[in-house]
Amino acid sequence: MPSAARRFDDHARDAAVLLGWFGMTILMIGAPLVGVLSRRALFILLPIGAALLFSAFVVSMPSNGISALKRAISSPLGLAILFLAGWMGLSLLWTPFPRMAGPRYAAGVSVIAITALIIAYLPERRARPSLYLLPAGLVVTAALTVGMNFFGPASFRGGSEFDSSLLERSVLTLVLLVWPALGALGVFARWTLATVLVTLVALVIVLSSAQIALAAFALAALTFAAGAGDAKRVAKIAATAVGVLILVAPLLPFVLAPLALSTGLTGRSTVAAMTDWRDLVSADGWRLITGHGFDTARRGVVYGYLPAHTPRTILFEVWYELGVLGATGLAAVFVIGLVAAGNTAANVAPAVLAGIAATGTIVISGVATGQLWFLTMTGLEAVAFGLLARSSRTGQRPIAATVAAAAPEKSDASRILPRI
Repeated sequence: MPSAARRFDDHARDAAVLLGWFGMTILMIGAPLVGVLSRRALFILLPIGAALLFSAFVVSMPSNGISALKRAISSPLGLAILFLAGWMGLSLLWTPFPRMAGPRYAAGVSVIAITALIIAYLPERRARPSLYLLPAGLVVTAALTVGMNFFGPASFRGGSEFDSSLLERSVLTLVLLVWPALGALGVFARWTLATVLVTLVALVIVLSSAQIALAAFALAALTFAAGAGDAKRVAKIAATAVGVLILVAPLLPFVLAPLALSTGLTGRSTVAAMTDWRDLVSADGWRLITGHGFDTARRGVVYGYLPAHTPRTILFEVWYELGVLGATGLAAVFVIGLVAAGNTAANVAPAVLAGIAATGTIVISGVATGQLWFLTMTGLEAVAFGLLARSSRTGQRPIAATVAAAAPEKSDASRILPRI
């Protein structure tokens, strides 16, 4: 009987290894890659990868997944995200577009829930090959993006007013995910490979003429360099700047509109956007407290409810849709997230800060703020950082090494594939 039980445990361990390996491969390589070729495949791969990982952890019967999830939910960052998501859901009661906003809200909450489950059940032990999956996936994604840009169909480079082109999606994906990939390579001091990866991503951005992506990449690179020197100080400065920017956002158009008009350095559309933003804030009144409801800004432009030049930055949208309570919740998410990033391990903090800087720059620019694919890719970025943080926590201690040397020989699958 003990022999049979041991064989059963070995088979369960083998199954968990295979399922976990396939799940991480789908998330770290498949998800960025298919975004170059399809608009919808990403929404399929994330749940599939999550299901495989969850199945692996169920088979291996981990004991820390539920407790990790509880700790994450009860943490300051978890509570801030719950408050913001809850206020968004409550605002569906007064949004002018409840039938369209409801499904979009449900989809967004589903992405957040799946991301939280994946991160909660990530392994504690470091698996070197699993950390290399994302850098490898990004190299292939970057090469395919360049090829499609020069030799692919015109539809790859063309989008619509309210939806990004596949080229823009691919470039923004690289800008988001290069930082956890860089952190993964930095954990093992693979700085030559890290330099090659960063150079390749920068080359793709330049060849794609993506100005917003280039700005986000440059700011994130500066944040990474500064964070390598003093991550906690950089985190505090960034948290203060972002928090203040979000909270005083309704005052910005009153300063920027006359400035843009008088200098003549910006285009007519920018001047019109600042003017429309100022007029909307002036007319909002008590709506500055509650907002107009989730998804009102985006749908309002589509159906003529708002002017055509209405800003698409998150600084406008969060105040217009969710009011001061939503803006406070968003500021809390960024501030707490940045401070927490600064307190992570020294070899991880610069990459996390750079990733937040890249994400924040993109959403403030308004390029992909209201699009579900961007939220999904941000969730994938969080998963990559979660794996990086878990991997950096544990190293093999001398006692663990002694026990491992004395342990029975592993089964076949455990020898071939890393434990995920």
